Amino acid sequence: MEVRVPCEKRTQLKRKIAETIRKQSLSLKEIQSLIGSLNFICRAVKPGRAFLRRLTDQTKKISKPDSVIQLSEGTKSDLTTWLAFLDDFNGVTIVRPGRWESDFDLDLFTDASGTIGFGGYFHGKWFCGHWPPFVLSGDYSIAWKEMVPIAVALLVWGSDLAGKRIRLHTDNMAIKNVINKQTSHCPRIMSLVRTLVLQCLKRDTIVKAVYIATKENDIADSLSRLQMSWHHRRMQHQHQYQKAFGGYRAGGMPAYFRCYN
Repeated sequence: MEVRVPCEKRTQLKRKIAETIRKQSLSLKEIQSLIGSLNFICRAVKPGRAFLRRLTDQTKKISKPDSVIQLSEGTKSDLTTWLAFLDDFNGVTIVRPGRWESDFDLDLFTDASGTIGFGGYFHGKWFCGHWPPFVLSGDYSIAWKEMVPIAVALLVWGSDLAGKRIRLHTDNMAIKNVINKQTSHCPRIMSLVRTLVLQCLKRDTIVKAVYIATKENDIADSLSRLQMSWHHRRMQHQHQYQKAFGGYRAGGMPAYFRCYN
């Protein structure tokens, strides 16, 4: 089944977004009108809701239609992303069947260790990285750390996941809900959600998160703890080649990063 957004609607929305980006402020009524237009597009492009969060947040606790609201840089950044996406969007979205496929190559496993690092595994391919000092000494929640390898996976394996429906396995229930709802009250986590969603939009990838017990997530768990000797024994049947990345960036976070593709 197809969901179509008329060319006229897309053109009007692009014009409205471009005009908004050039302004420093809008009235509550104008922002609500823009949110309504973007929500209409989200019927066809559901991942786009992640780029509505900051715009919606700016209307909180404001009730008078004529109230003037200063547009934040974050909001303008989200609108710029919308504009770039609409330039390439042909207005047609294919709605896939409701049943989720169970093929192994559509399963992605990630994990994070609070004090060591993070890792991910996908169909014989894997990556891992260790947390830099500023993360270990900073106020970074375990939920944020669990989100990092998910965003990294979409960046590293984007071409492999293009046009696919991915079942993401995570042992963090909070992140499971964040992924499926594509929103979070934490700005740091939302930054990574936007990275994830933008990759999904570009690659026509759909991600659904499911909970997995830690003991069943053993490959990703070993990678997050940098237990490479154990991991190599566990994966000794795999014959892959190694790449090393220095200063790899995931959501603005540099880290030493190793990947088998």
